[in-house]
Amino acid sequence: MKKLSPDIIVEIIANSPNIPKDKQYNLLVSMAGNSAQTTAQSFLVLRPQNLHIITSEECQDEIILIKQEIAFGKGRDEIDPADESIITYSICDPTNPVDIYKTIKDKIYSIQTNDLAKLKIVIDITGGKKVMSAAAALAAWQLDMDIVYSEKSKYYNDARFPDGHDKIQIIKLDNPITIFGDQEISKIDELFNNGLFKAASNAYESLINRLDDKYSKKQIAKLKFKLLISNFYESWCDLNRVSLHKCTDQMIKHKKSITNNLNTSNLKKINSQIEFANNLKDKNVPKFINIINFFHLGLHYMKNRLDFSALLFYRCMEGILSSRIEQEHDPFKVGKPDYKLLLNKDIHCIETLKNNYIKASADLLKWDTAELPNKLAFMNSVILLVVLKDKFIEYCLPKNIESLSDFCKHLQNLGNTRNNSILAHGGNYVKSKDCESLKEQAKTMLKTYLSYYSLTKFGITYYSEDLESYLSDLSFINF
Repeated sequence: MKKLSPDIIVEIIANSPNIPKDKQYNLLVSMAGNSAQTTAQSFLVLRPQNLHIITSEECQDEIILIKQEIAFGKGRDEIDPADESIITYSICDPTNPVDIYKTIKDKIYSIQTNDLAKLKIVIDITGGKKVMSAAAALAAWQLDMDIVYSEKSKYYNDARFPDGHDKIQIIKLDNPITIFGDQEISKIDELFNNGLFKAASNAYESLINRLDDKYSKKQIAKLKFKLLISNFYESWCDLNRVSLHKCTDQMIKHKKSITNNLNTSNLKKINSQIEFANNLKDKNVPKFINIINFFHLGLHYMKNRLDFSALLFYRCMEGILSSRIEQEHDPFKVGKPDYKLLLNKDIHCIETLKNNYIKASADLLKWDTAELPNKLAFMNSVILLVVLKDKFIEYCLPKNIESLSDFCKHLQNLGNTRNNSILAHGGNYVKSKDCESLKEQAKTMLKTYLSYYSLTKFGITYYSEDLESYLSDLSFINF
């Protein structure tokens, strides 16, 4: 076996093209077994500021041999005191991967630094038992370290030494992060697919920062695309108009990236969603856009937030009823009603309107009221539409309800579900069956509303028969 020499080190450097030539490592951690030369080679080629050797109790005599080989590699008979001062070592159980991982981690965290994340650390997994190499590779993933391995083709039978004639090279290996990173991406995708967009956004961003110099540009671009969609959906679900404005603009700006990363079906959805979100981001959101959005988000939150879902279906129905009154009796406003605007050939004066309203309230809901409301809430709008003999309210009856009286009681019960929920005035949690009832009634009302109006002034035409397909386009995509 030839001992190391400066010429051999020069040759190894020449044979190792993927070793960073300009990277100054703060620390080299090297697994050591019965081969002193592999650790010495890595130290002399990589020139780290510090060397920490991890070996087993039975192989700890190799520490002396490693220091000798480092000296030989520099053309000296004895190690330079400056080199010896930066070499430390630990003894571990070579069959216990947890012990090996803890040893590596403890060494890294013992380094005095103000910013541990900025440390450049490399680990040599060549020496030691196979368990040590495997544990070291896993540690590299967890602790985000570079990995190197000494590659030779022939060894003596009595020990793993190069025979002095074969090509020796140090190879920088792909960090296992590229494998485990794929697994982590799958887990983050699950967060996204379950509607946890904030958590997914944070996780994608963290992964991008960790993988930026380890993944290909194409892989990083795909992660950035997923981060973009996560932020877009998060701001949408939060009804955060300022953030949605920015995110929508970013979606438009990165249209090429979106096109490259989506299949035809999901691309159609995203295009529809960007168009829709462009309306939502305006300060004066058209009422009809909000109505559609309430129903869309209600469907979304049925996955994991029934209380949110119930509130949104309720807001959808409330919006439909108030919009119907305002559109048919413009410029009437439910928030500040001017009842003179509702008078017609059957209702000639405010007094008649008031008496009819009081009677309908008593007959349909057993309400004891003496005046017209100062502001129209959900059930006030229902009663008023009945009083105005608007056929719209009759067309909103579900198939299992025949009478207007039963329908009003049904709507009142749905309203109570929302009012008594934890997100409104009560302390109850909405049950799945009650949320489903709210959804079905809101859907019936929405279809009825769309059968009356074709609204093209927002750049989109809605028809009741296309409601299912349009809502499908608005539904958030999965990865």
